Amino acid sequence: IQEKHGMIEAEKLPVVHAVPLQMNQLFSNILSNALKYSEKAPCIRITCRVVQAKQMINISSNLLQPQYYEITFIDNGIGFEQQYEKIIFAMFQRLHARNEYSGTGIGLALCKKIMDSHQGFITAASKPGEGSSFHIYFPTEQ
Repeated sequence: IQEKHGMIEAEKLPVVHAVPLQMNQLFSNILSNALKYSEKAPCIRITCRVVQAKQMINISSNLLQPQYYEITFIDNGIGFEQQYEKIIFAMFQRLHARNEYSGTGIGLALCKKIMDSHQGFITAASKPGEGSSFHIYFPTEQ
């Protein structure tokens, strides 16, 4: 964060029933990507709200709980074409060559697996040059 002269602003986050090591990995991967894929000083905002399952029908048809915490990471990075949203969560998939940005292509795939193991979801929204937002959804009851 200091090296890139970045800033992280976060709202109060909920307590969720989760594996602490996996939560550390999840947040670390999302924040690392926000820092890595930026051309200017990264500004990352983390927000949280409760959403009803009926509002999430476009995310999944496999909603097991009536409510979810939606934690959103919003950055001012390079962004990506929305058509690649599903691809970025696949193992070893990269949108950029290694000589442009370092990495293995497993970080976001691991995030998806972590969210799956917690009966949650992860999605992304982005536009090139306008940054990205990553949304993670945890059931409010477990």
